[in-house]
Amino acid sequence: MKLKTIFLGTFVGLSLLAINPVKAEIPGDIRLFSQVQTTKIFNPQTPEELIQKIYQVHQPWANQEIDLEQESVLSQYFDEELTRLIIKDNECEKKSRSICNLDFDPFVEAQNYDKKVGYSNLKLRRLKSEPDAVIEVAFENIEPRKIVYQARMTEAGWRISDIVYQDGQFSLKSLLSQPIPLR
Repeated sequence: MKLKTIFLGTFVGLSLLAINPVKAEIPGDIRLFSQVQTTKIFNPQTPEELIQKIYQVHQPWANQEIDLEQESVLSQYFDEELTRLIIKDNECEKKSRSICNLDFDPFVEAQNYDKKVGYSNLKLRRLKSEPDAVIEVAFENIEPRKIVYQARMTEAGWRISDIVYQDGQFSLKSLLSQPIPLR
């Protein structure tokens, strides 16, 4: 009889949880955030969806960043060539224990951020349509920024093929394609 009571009590308890699940919240636990971005496959259907996701996920002033050191994460946002170039730069930094070619946050085009501002007045605007798309992102953080994303459709969905900064003065791909400085 005791075993039936325990079984029935467990069954009723689990049934109640299924009807009214308990949500556990752990404020400030960044591991949960990182886990989502490394295990969940992101397959954007439009270039705008890809860029919007970046700015939703990548908020360094809130200790939430896209991990630019993991190939599995990089390949969710960048095409194969740009992923390879970023990994090459990461390997250089590890080997030399110094900055190589990339010395700023590529999504913010800065090393420093105003933690109170975030992406103020964030706006996306498509400048060019398919087959390749060009999306301009404008926002303010310390100063106004305009970053132009070049995206292309791959087998995995839309991916960034380059990022252009300072009104076309340089791009992420051109920066990362430079010879690695000897130190």
